[in-house]
Amino acid sequence: MKELMTEEEQLMNQLIQNQTRFTAAIENIRKEFGISYIDSIIYYCDEHDIELNIVDCLISRILKEKLEAEAVELNFLPRGGVLPI
Repeated sequence: MKELMTEEEQLMNQLIQNQTRFTAAIENIRKEFGISYIDSIIYYCDEHDIELNIVDCLISRILKEKLEAEAVELNFLPRGGVLPI
């Protein structure tokens, strides 16, 4: 017999589904408009009346890695693993 999910498991499942949808939406916006991940997130939030300060729970690990790589490329974050000469 299948056990019912606890409330915490249901919330976690919803968050994962929302992260998946959010990531897909950001990727689609990025491809459609040819803009950065950062700009795509801002655009999505503007279109859906979402405050930027609550987006952190929607950003998946994969999207976070892409954002970080983009930020390093744009010199928003320091490059890691480079020894000073």
